[in-house]
Amino acid sequence: MTKTKKAYIPSKIELEGLLSITKEDSIQRWAMLHFSYFAGLRSMEIASLSIEDIFQGNELKGMAQLPTKGGGTRRITLVDKKLRSAISKFYTVSNLSSKPIQAPLFTNPSGGRFTANAVVKQFAKMYKKADLPCSSHSGRRYFATKLGNTPGITTRQMMALGGWSEPNVAMQYIETNEEQLDDLVGRASL
Repeated sequence: MTKTKKAYIPSKIELEGLLSITKEDSIQRWAMLHFSYFAGLRSMEIASLSIEDIFQGNELKGMAQLPTKGGGTRRITLVDKKLRSAISKFYTVSNLSSKPIQAPLFTNPSGGRFTANAVVKQFAKMYKKADLPCSSHSGRRYFATKLGNTPGITTRQMMALGGWSEPNVAMQYIETNEEQLDDLVGRASL
């Protein structure tokens, strides 16, 4: 049985650098990264976003329902402060209020909707520019790791937030590190 290589998860400093570099280069790619890292969206979910999924009039919604892998729907929570700030800035800078609400949130150079593969390519450009060994799954792994290491969260809650249908798949996205493990042992009553 071959072991699948897991997507690289950037450190907090690497992620801040990536976001900074990307924001200077492309506000759209910067906003797309926020959906990946702070909402755990898949490339296909990012590509499918319409303005009306995220905004009601000029107001940012607190949650969205999106079609997801396997033909189902997924509830996306839009409460993270970094995500909300990025989406709001993107909305204003991109003048999205002047577009039809059914229009894609993110558009390709010809003004149409991205495909999932095109989103993957957008991520690859950002990661290359930041010189990081990340992939399109890095954001989802970051999101899952943050959720999985949050005290009190259940596997079922994590699965709902990340759009996973099986616990074993959700658990594969979580990364642990030696610092976390040392802290746990230090706090344990052994």
